Amino acid sequence: WRALPAAALALAAAAAAALASDDAQVALQFNADVQARIGTDWLSAHTASFNCAAAPEFCAEPFNCHLPADPRESLAGADGHPDYGRWCRSPYKEAVLQCTKGNLQGYAELMYKVQHEVAMASMIESLDAHYCFGMGHCSNTQVTNTTTLQEAEAMCDSKFGKAWRTVSSNTLDIHMNGIRPSPQGPYFDEEMEQSFMELACAMGNYHCEVAYCKANYCHRKDLAKRYSKKG
Repeated sequence: WRALPAAALALAAAAAAALASDDAQVALQFNADVQARIGTDWLSAHTASFNCAAAPEFCAEPFNCHLPADPRESLAGADGHPDYGRWCRSPYKEAVLQCTKGNLQGYAELMYKVQHEVAMASMIESLDAHYCFGMGHCSNTQVTNTTTLQEAEAMCDSKFGKAWRTVSSNTLDIHMNGIRPSPQGPYFDEEMEQSFMELACAMGNYHCEVAYCKANYCHRKDLAKRYSKKG
């Protein structure tokens, strides 16, 4: 699952703190913080203030982070294909750069590194593993290390029809109530995990997410025993 996108990382940290707290006010405050962070802001497209001198590779196709943001609500581009400009403000853009180059293993390695550099890394593992097994990424035989974006789009069409091409942050089922506690760690409910998978389709990293799962979680016997029955 993301690896999860930026919204999931915010949710993971907030969920861990809220679930560990006996203070209802703290939990409510985290809920408010999460709701604010999973709005349109974290998905905002590129801005003209992007520092191209520091990261010139992101000021060219397919990111074009130097160009003004498109005000449309849909996360995919106007042509119905993923808009990689949505990653310009994300801490995961270096991983996604590898995804756009067809280096799925490079994406898997960089995404794992970034995900596990945060304070709530143990919670990220629980969320990620549940997502990987629950959404069928670990049993996915379609995605290989040579899967292209065009092939991934066809897979997304098979799963979601054409809906992912017009989905917006307002229509995705991403919310604090979708987090479930468990003795092994928190996880997202099925509706929320489906939303993250559809989000990956719209943002062009669905196939790289599958590669991420296989490289980091699917081969682990302890996680397979814990989560494989869920998907």
